[in-house]
Parts: sequence; structure tokens; C-alpha cells
Amino acid sequence: MYDANAISPPLRGMYQYHEMPPLVLPVQPMQRKRSFHEMNTTIDQTRRSAELAARLAILLHARRCHIDDCIVPNCSTAKGVLDHCQECGVGLGNCHTSCTQAKVLLKHYRNCKQRQLPCLLCSILRKEHDWAL
Repeated sequence: MYDANAISPPLRGMYQYHEMPPLVLPVQPMQRKRSFHEMNTTIDQTRRSAELAARLAILLHARRCHIDDCIVPNCSTAKGVLDHCQECGVGLGNCHTSCTQAKVLLKHYRNCKQRQLPCLLCSILRKEHDWAL
């Protein structure tokens, strides 16, 4: 057994134990991915809209492109995604992320282009990616 009095006087202070409060770590709530419409800043929404508009532009281009070695970046990948989407019988959200996103983007574009005032995503698409329309 340990006897604190048996230690020589100069070392006695080194081996004193102080009761410490328990370590408490702040618990962070689990964060789920925010949907496009839940983003809270205009900068986030604009950046996300620009990313989605670029993906939609490639999908729209690939849908009409018949060139095997097209110079548009990711055209062949988009063609593969579109081929898969045409044969995919799985419902939205139950297939690959790229398949689901392509279906959602194309459906959104089909519905949004008929409106008088397009959404932010389609406005960016028309302004910056008019080559794909």
C-alpha cells in the first residue's frame, strides 16, 4: 500500500493527487445533409445552384450528343448515366446517387422551363450554360 508520509519531504508535494472535475465534452447533435431548399444563405444557394446547373447542362448536352469522342468534359460519363436512367426501373432515391440526381434534375428542368419566371438553378443554366440548351 502507498504511504504518502514515507516519501522524503522534498518529493512529498510531487505526488499529491487532486480531485478533478469529470471531463464533459459538448455533445454535437447529428447533422443531416440539408436539402437545396433548406440552405440558409444566399451564397450557399447560389453556389449549389451553379453546381447543379453545370451538371444539368452536361446531361442536356449528352442527351443530344452523338459524337463518340466529344470534347465536352464528362460527356461520355453523362451519356452512361442517361443510358442507365432510361433502363432503370428503380424508384427515385433507391438507385445510385448519380441516377437519382439525373432523374430529379431532368424532371425539374422539364417542369421549370414551362414557367414564366424560372428558378435560380434554371436562370443560371440559361445564362451561363446556354450552349447546352
